[in-house]
Amino acid sequence: MEKLKSANKENAQKGGEGVFQETEQLLQSITGDLEELLSVLASIEEELFKDENSVKSAMEQINSINMQKA
Repeated sequence: MEKLKSANKENAQKGGEGVFQETEQLLQSITGDLEELLSVLASIEEELFKDENSVKSAMEQINSINMQKA
């Protein structure tokens, strides 16, 4: 009976360990995906900032031309 209990404990621990390892792998995968997403978002933010500066510059040029015409 003791051997059976011991074997059951070992199997439960191994099973739990497998679940733990699988969960850890999933978390690492999710973390990697989130890091990649943050990188993409940072790139998008950078491009939007460049576009915003381009629009501001164009508006300033238009205003300057309009002031010269007036």
